[in-house]
Amino acid sequence: MTAPPRRGGRLRPALLSGLVFPGLGQLVTGHPWRGLAFGGASVALLAAVVLRVMRETRRLMPEDPVALLDPALPFRLAVEIHRANASFFLWATAGIVGLWLGSIADAWSAPGDQLWQGPGARLSILASLSRRPGRGRARAMRFMIVVKATRESEAGVMPGEALLAQMAAYHEELAKAGVLLDASGLRPSTNGWRVQYSGAKRTVTDGPFTEAKELIAGYTLIQVQSREEALEWVRRFPNPAGDGKEGEIEVREVFELGDFGPDRVSAGARERRPSSGRRW
Repeated sequence: MTAPPRRGGRLRPALLSGLVFPGLGQLVTGHPWRGLAFGGASVALLAAVVLRVMRETRRLMPEDPVALLDPALPFRLAVEIHRANASFFLWATAGIVGLWLGSIADAWSAPGDQLWQGPGARLSILASLSRRPGRGRARAMRFMIVVKATRESEAGVMPGEALLAQMAAYHEELAKAGVLLDASGLRPSTNGWRVQYSGAKRTVTDGPFTEAKELIAGYTLIQVQSREEALEWVRRFPNPAGDGKEGEIEVREVFELGDFGPDRVSAGARERRPSSGRRW
């Protein structure tokens, strides 16, 4: 499931490919290989045309220095070169136009990047760079999507193939967008334990635990620029219990070191904390 494109999300990448150069729209919407394919093929065709024109110009250029001063010489050369290479120029033009139109259509089919489209969109290389510290952008925020356990998950029932495919596709979108930090499923509480504290005393209790609704079965950790962007992504999270079943997820914002104040965080902790927690 994909979020509906916002205004400008499709048009601007398509305009970049159509008005600037084929493949540029793909480069700024996070599809570098497709952009390089369109751009590289266009450059190759243009280079072939330029080389053919240069070769024909050298062949047809008069040796008489006086003839070189004729103001009509460029026009005559252009006519002769086109006449001798009409079929080549026709196929080259058709190829360039085809690549140009194909690049526009391909850029239009993929929603634009986060800089243009807003929350929930794919992030481009430009958007990723904008998240680096010191660029004047809003500070990054981390959110944990907590998947609540069910009786099935506590019983060790594995998700079906359809649900696994949906989860894989969703997390692949997160990774491509550059917002995924970590994600994993958790084994049933049978494999875990709890530690209860009473002052200095610690009591360890082995699972399983009966209150399934209070347990978690997995998590996804994302890093975004705003609560609204996180909400857009969370709305697209597949039903963790499977289609047609009752499921629940909970979203919590993660504390950042800066939330505790500079006086309460040691310099060593600040140095150990990476500027971006991304692992993707």
